[in-house]
Amino acid sequence: MAAPIWEYLNAITHTKDRRVANDIDFEKEYQPYLINHSLSYHEDTVLAANLMNERHTLSKYLQFLFLVHTVAPRKRFSKWIKNQVSDDVRAVAEYYGCSARQARDLVGLHTSEQIEIIRSRLDKGGVSSHKGRRNGKSTSP
Repeated sequence: MAAPIWEYLNAITHTKDRRVANDIDFEKEYQPYLINHSLSYHEDTVLAANLMNERHTLSKYLQFLFLVHTVAPRKRFSKWIKNQVSDDVRAVAEYYGCSARQARDLVGLHTSEQIEIIRSRLDKGGVSSHKGRRNGKSTSP
């Protein structure tokens, strides 16, 4: 069974266990981009990750061994940065029927009044739920 990426990352950064590379599917399962991306969040590993990005033609096994021997052992935790889309971008994307990437460019072409018009045209109405309310009646005496 192939090891998940977190096992490879743990072997590089903490346990220094090279046995995960003995897996039959190692060359297929090891993803240098994800490993280097994860290592780039830490000050002490960003240079090693960049070196492996520059030498992407090396075999995956050699990249793994380099990182195992270069990165100092310690536990490292970081949340991955996620792409956040603003409400304006979502509204413009829905209004024009385009992707969020295209909508990001289009938002800059609109004034705030135009964005409000777009939002009002997209408003579908309906009942909003409020905490403590049931069937339009308040639960307090």
